[in-house]
Amino acid sequence: MGVLYILDEYQLLSVVFIFYVPLQCGPGGCLIELAQQLFIIMVGKQIVSNIQEFLLPKLKSWRQRRQLAKVRGTQISEEPQRWEEDYELIECEGLFEEYLEMVIQFGFITIFVAAFPLAPLFALLNNWVEIRLDAQKFVREYRRPVAERAQHIGVWFHILEALAQLSVIVNAFLIAFTSDFLPRLLYQYEYDSNLDGFLNFTLSYSPHSYVSTNHTLCR
Repeated sequence: MGVLYILDEYQLLSVVFIFYVPLQCGPGGCLIELAQQLFIIMVGKQIVSNIQEFLLPKLKSWRQRRQLAKVRGTQISEEPQRWEEDYELIECEGLFEEYLEMVIQFGFITIFVAAFPLAPLFALLNNWVEIRLDAQKFVREYRRPVAERAQHIGVWFHILEALAQLSVIVNAFLIAFTSDFLPRLLYQYEYDSNLDGFLNFTLSYSPHSYVSTNHTLCR
């Protein structure tokens, strides 16, 4: 279920779509557009997600308290016991959403780090805020979950391991096909170490039929 949810993320599909439509990239290349989309995802989406994670539990808690107040009515009772206050909190829905959010973030910062090297920095800042938001949510808004003993994080570890291995291949293809790193390295090794004349090296000549017809040599 988690893998299907990751594949349904529109941000990930929009990033991967760049590799299938190279002709629609801007003059700066696909790497620039990929970096722009990753900046929007790692900054804009994270801010929106943090705001939602801060407001939604409070709204759910307010709604539940209001519904319980209607059930109790106007009866005057003594000061509520601790277990009664805990019952008014939201029922804990598990850690699936928390794990999923971290796995998606890990996928972005590892698979496309070559296009946007600042992604790990923004992820670090987001996780610093995320820790405080989760602490407030689980301590003040949610009921205490039932503890279960576990040796590890389960299938999430295998997903993270697969993403880490996939990131090596994807970043290698990013450097090889969407940047001029390898052509520059080849030109420095074969022709000139100072890259003099590299621009002419990257340009192709016009066909011989065009030159013979128009008596013009184009690059």
